[in-house]
Amino acid sequence: MSVTYTRMSKVPTHLTAVFVAKGKPFELQSRPTPKAGPSKLLIAVKLVALSPEDHIMRSQGFFVPSYPAILGFDISDLVLEVGDDVPTGTTDDGTGLFFQPGITRVAAYSVGFWKFGDQDYGSLPRTVLCSLAACCDKDSSFAAVYATAGLANAKYVASLGADRVFDYRDLQVVDAIVSAAMGDGVVIRQCFLAMGELAPCQAVLKAFLGGDGHGEKKKAKIGSVSSILPGAEVVIGVEAIFVQP
Repeated sequence: MSVTYTRMSKVPTHLTAVFVAKGKPFELQSRPTPKAGPSKLLIAVKLVALSPEDHIMRSQGFFVPSYPAILGFDISDLVLEVGDDVPTGTTDDGTGLFFQPGITRVAAYSVGFWKFGDQDYGSLPRTVLCSLAACCDKDSSFAAVYATAGLANAKYVASLGADRVFDYRDLQVVDAIVSAAMGDGVVIRQCFLAMGELAPCQAVLKAFLGGDGHGEKKKAKIGSVSSILPGAEVVIGVEAIFVQP
């Protein structure tokens, strides 16, 4: 947040990205800068991380009971103010954890998520990236990793160990993944959904839900770092779970 003072009231304010309605772009607005309450820090947000939950909360209104709302999770930069009971290292030997306004820099998890978009919390929203990774197996043994990424990051993702990288913007990406797997002789049973849509993962796994040659139907699993939204389509044989750290 960039803290300024209005000429008339001398009330500190900061520029904030505000969501005015579900699925709508944010608007930059000035908000009164809150004071740091007991055991709390007020942080000047200069850097933010990417979170799939931000995308879901913006597009689906997940965990946002009312608007306008301010979202955001991972933040970092300078401590501006500390509340009561926050150690500053000036009244003790300074050997423990302490925070000095204007000096201490932190990486933190904003309480905005637990405040359901309350306008006094949160950090700036950030750019949305999409990715889908599938773990493949042949005869129940690990065989390969297929991943999706934008064209600009394809070589980088491959350097991390992905056996194949597909362009998630390709309208036929599901067919491309399925065809490649069949050509490689692997059967996709697991998918890790880092960010993006659930449906493409389900579509890929659904293509490999056949029997194992002994009349037994194989099941597939999706591990998602985002919460599975209510009303999401259910594909028989494909289990989707929220992997919560």
